[in-house]
Amino acid sequence: MKKGTLYVFFSLTFLIACKEDEERVISTDLPTEASQLFIVSNAWSEILFFTQLSFDQYSNAESSELPGCPQIILDKTAKRVTLIFDSATSCTQSGTSKRSGNLILDLALFDSANPVWFLKYENYSFEDASITGIRTFTKNSSGVINETFETLTHKTKNELTHQFGGHLTHTLNLVNGVTVGLNSKGAINGRNPAGRNFIFDFKEKRELSFSCFQNNQLVPVAGKETWQISRSETSQVIYNLTYESKENCKVEAYVILPDGRRLLLNP
Repeated sequence: MKKGTLYVFFSLTFLIACKEDEERVISTDLPTEASQLFIVSNAWSEILFFTQLSFDQYSNAESSELPGCPQIILDKTAKRVTLIFDSATSCTQSGTSKRSGNLILDLALFDSANPVWFLKYENYSFEDASITGIRTFTKNSSGVINETFETLTHKTKNELTHQFGGHLTHTLNLVNGVTVGLNSKGAINGRNPAGRNFIFDFKEKRELSFSCFQNNQLVPVAGKETWQISRSETSQVIYNLTYESKENCKVEAYVILPDGRRLLLNP
């Protein structure tokens, strides 16, 4: 009799625990989670334009030609570029993305036989969220750019923190020898504010337009992303994002939520 009672007790305990896990999964606000991941994806890619310019190009650049109109400080000896963003600076670009703080580019070996260069965030914020970390870029003999970083930290003003690392490849999009954009592939792995692991998978090229970036319009003009978010050690959910280009750098980013709903993330 006691064995039967214990069996029923443990069975009920197991069922209640499973029910609680299920409720935690169901109670996740999918549109909110998707919006948070979209913000992180954009925050990762918004500096890519800055990482593709040589020291000589920065030496001849005007502030108004760069997204956000930063002040350009050059250290010719070290070949280091510091971009200083001040929200009070007048900038007539059509995009409205906001930055503050500094981006530091170490370009000493950018044009060497084995090119390698670095970007460091210094007291930097994008759209009111701070970003910290260092990103490393190398270029092989075929012109393919490899990017690696171990830990970037993205923290909103509400203390929502995403930490992530990645390994990606970038290829320049050339038209008549002129660089017009950047195509990216690869993966980013991290942890979201709820402590869940996530993966951004860029299996199809994610295309950035430099002319759009120079007007501070930063959403990719083409591409797809797959976001995988863990719910437990053995289960995960999938979001599928597609960028649909319209006109004049206007892009609509649609995500298919795990429950099948289709959501516009940048109305």
